[in-house]
Amino acid sequence: MPEMNEFEATKYIQKTVKSKIPIIAFKADVTSVDLEKCKVTVMNDYVSKLLEEQILHTKIIKLFK
Repeated sequence: MPEMNEFEATKYIQKTVKSKIPIIAFKADVTSVDLEKCKVTVMNDYVSKLLEEQILHTKIIKLFK
């Protein structure tokens, strides 16, 4: 996204839009630094690329229980 990165977008959605929709990060690089940023910006979870559909499905079900 040219205007903001995923962390800025998450903060915007949560603070400005005041949305309670769960956010799952979809990251190509899942370093410990990126995972910590996901937690700090209060993303609900993350999945890494190459995406395994079953893993994403399980995480979505978990968030909506």
